[in-house]
Formats: sequence, structure tokens, C-alpha cells
Amino acid sequence: MRRLFRVTAALLAAFVIFVGLATAAVFMMGARYALDTPQTDAIVILSGNFVARGLFVGETRERTEAGLALALAGRAPVVAVTGGDVTAGKMADELVTGGVPSDAILIEPAATSTLQNALYTRELLPGVRSVTVVTHRYHLPRAVASFQWAGFPVVYGHPADKSGRTDLRRAFSEGVKLPLNAARAAAFSMLETAGVPRARIAGLLG
Repeated sequence: MRRLFRVTAALLAAFVIFVGLATAAVFMMGARYALDTPQTDAIVILSGNFVARGLFVGETRERTEAGLALALAGRAPVVAVTGGDVTAGKMADELVTGGVPSDAILIEPAATSTLQNALYTRELLPGVRSVTVVTHRYHLPRAVASFQWAGFPVVYGHPADKSGRTDLRRAFSEGVKLPLNAARAAAFSMLETAGVPRARIAGLLG
């Protein structure tokens, strides 16, 4: 019983230390993402909160506007929006209204998590090597890591928020999510390598 307690305590301590380190990393890394990102094969805009009554609110609007600015500046020939049928559709509509040709926009309507954003966008852009992922600074470390895991060789992060700082509360939340994100990605990869069909295990990433 004591041995079990010691093992449990050690695992808990390791998790707490990992979360602390991840929180510090997210907080510090937030400042290093530049607004001036290089040319890539595609821009990928991740949805934030849901569209309310047909209107954009908060993070989804900010991310869409940031992605629109990149597209209009000619930073990539293709823009993909990902994160829920209604929300992604509205994001695409806003891009068209802003001046992006509809044939340059791809919609990924099924993702409900960052890992699914990455995995499903990889399926949407099978031949693409480099992408610019647009989301908020606090979310960029996890988002960039997720898109690298999904198989994009080159991933740049573009912050939707212009402030160079990451909110400490958000950084702590991401510090908790990062190890869980890594564990789910590892489990998915192992099962897929073992031959389990992707459709059967995609729910692990939700």
C-alpha cells in the first residue's frame, strides 16, 4: 500500500512539475511569435469560440481577421478554416466578404479540438508542406505542435492578438492541456500504427 502511495505521489509530482514547466514555456513563447510571418503554401485559421446568432464574437473574429490580412497580403495561395460546420462556414463567408476568392478557401467542418484541427486539415491539404497557423498567442505552442504531429513539415504560428504578452491564466490552462494533448496524440499514433482504422480512433482526439 505504501509503495502504491509513493508511486502515485511521484507521478502526481511529476505531472505538477511538467505542468509548471509547460506553463512557463507557453508564457515565454507567446512573445516570440512575430506578426510578420513568411510565405507558406497555406494559411490555416483555427476557430475559437462559437458563432453566436450568426455573428462573430471574440476569438473567432480576431483569428479570421488576422488570417484575412495575411491572405490579402499574398502570404499564401490557399486559406483553410477549421472548427465546426456552422463556425467554419461563417469564417469562410467572412473571408469572401473581405476579398478572398471563394476558390482559394477550403473548409474543414468536423474538428472539435486542436488535434482534430491538425489531423483533418492535413487530410484537406495532403500535398502541402508549409502552413501558417493562425490562432491566439496562448494557443500557438499547442497548435503548432499539433500541426507538426499531423505531418506538416514546416509550421509557422501567427498570433491573432497584437499584444506581445500571454495572459498567465491562459498560459496555466495551456500548461495543463499540453501533456494531455501529447498523451492523446501518442495513443492515437500507436493505435494507428497497430492498424486500427483512423475513423475508429479519431474520437480520442476530440
